[in-house]
Amino acid sequence: EIINSILIFVLVAITAYYAIQTRKTVMELQSQRALGVRPVVIPKQLNIHDPQAGGGKYSCIQSELENIGNGPALKIHLMVYDPETGREIAKSTNLIDYLTKDSVTDDSHVHIGNKELNGISYKQQEDGTMSSELRIVMHYEDIYGSLHFSERIFILEKGERLLRPGIGTFDLQSKTIERLKHKFRS
Repeated sequence: EIINSILIFVLVAITAYYAIQTRKTVMELQSQRALGVRPVVIPKQLNIHDPQAGGGKYSCIQSELENIGNGPALKIHLMVYDPETGREIAKSTNLIDYLTKDSVTDDSHVHIGNKELNGISYKQQEDGTMSSELRIVMHYEDIYGSLHFSERIFILEKGERLLRPGIGTFDLQSKTIERLKHKFRS
């Protein structure tokens, strides 16, 4: 009977080990599947136009968006933050329904109040120009309904209407994104 009890214990231990390994394999496969369909939407270009919209109350920011991820992005929204204050200064009121892998759209535009636009804080650069780094944050869903965020910095020179992307400024895990994740989960 002692040998029988030892054999049963060994069999239970081996079964538990294989159950744990199987669970780890399943979790890894789920993670890979999610990465395989994860969209990554970035704004390629932003342009401020029509400063007399809404009777002069707001301007429009036309944005060209690109999905560089592996899967389609759904329910795409764009928000603009002043990085000096961390304050949201504009967000899209219309959403883009979807953007497939490797596709580009220029359908997105954001209304920004002229008061907010004129209130952006600028810094003097070494070359004497005044510019501001606007933080553009996108949020969107994948095909499983998981919410994703991406962020990119754009440079706005005072008096200009075309925003140029900052170099090396694409981010999926910034402090702004972490704060927004918490906001959307609560």
